Amino acid sequence: MGLLKAIEKRHGIPWEEIVVYTPDWYGKRLMMPREEVYERYLKPSTSIIKTSSEILRSLGLDVLPEPASKKFRTRSGHIVVAGTVALAYGDVVVWASPYEGEVVQFLEKLYGEGRELIDKLIPDPMKLLKKASRNSSAGGVKEREVLRRAALELETHGYEVFVNVRHNILAGEQPTYMFSPDADIIAIKGSRVVGIEVKGSKGREPSVDQVYVGLGEALFYLINPIHFVYRGIRYEGGVFDEVYLLLPKIPKELEHLLTTMFRDLGVVGLSTLEQGLVVEPRPNPYVNREKKRILLENLHVLERYSYRPLG
Repeated sequence: MGLLKAIEKRHGIPWEEIVVYTPDWYGKRLMMPREEVYERYLKPSTSIIKTSSEILRSLGLDVLPEPASKKFRTRSGHIVVAGTVALAYGDVVVWASPYEGEVVQFLEKLYGEGRELIDKLIPDPMKLLKKASRNSSAGGVKEREVLRRAALELETHGYEVFVNVRHNILAGEQPTYMFSPDADIIAIKGSRVVGIEVKGSKGREPSVDQVYVGLGEALFYLINPIHFVYRGIRYEGGVFDEVYLLLPKIPKELEHLLTTMFRDLGVVGLSTLEQGLVVEPRPNPYVNREKKRILLENLHVLERYSYRPLG
């Protein structure tokens, strides 16, 4: 971790530790199972990781341009991610390796070149969007794709965007917070704070279960973050002025019923990639103005979840 800290100090590039393995001597609690890390972050980026490895190899680093299935899995199928260093761009892993030799070479190169090296690896987000769009026409739109499109659109309208926001409990920062469920998108512009729960679709349109789960999670945004402590004082209530559920599209057989239900419910808005804003929500009745003010005055505690943390 010494190199990571030195890189952050020299270039201002933030880093975060995700504990996936907790032997007795380690003294830290498990944050995410290794299987979830692989399925959620590494497997979806297998081609990007391989391409980045080829770029690093052309720059003189001794790295293997392997797909994630080979790099992070043994022949017996066991997932190996402990000790991995990954470079993330928003919700996309751009490069990662579990091999100590590759990791040290990469970090030393990053320490020397900083963001110039990152610029050589980060793909054009529009290329990622187009690729995902082509692949999603028959098999649905994955959640990370919905999130990416929404984040890019919000940025073009002047919002500061944070994605997959969880907690900063281990960072020793003030305020200390924890979102449960994770906040898929936090969008901030001026004093306006918007929370967006994102769901994708496995088929041509979201299933009823996906909408059901998405609505339930969005309701909890009204009081999120559930843990918020500042200078020894714990604050209840929410920080979001408005809360939305974002879907690729609305299941056709439920379109009228869902639209009516969201309008009657009022506190959660409904939006889709296909139609845009479908139902506008009322202001969050549970927002705690003081809690929100403290967050807005200390936005550095969200920086590790910035959609463009390395840009």
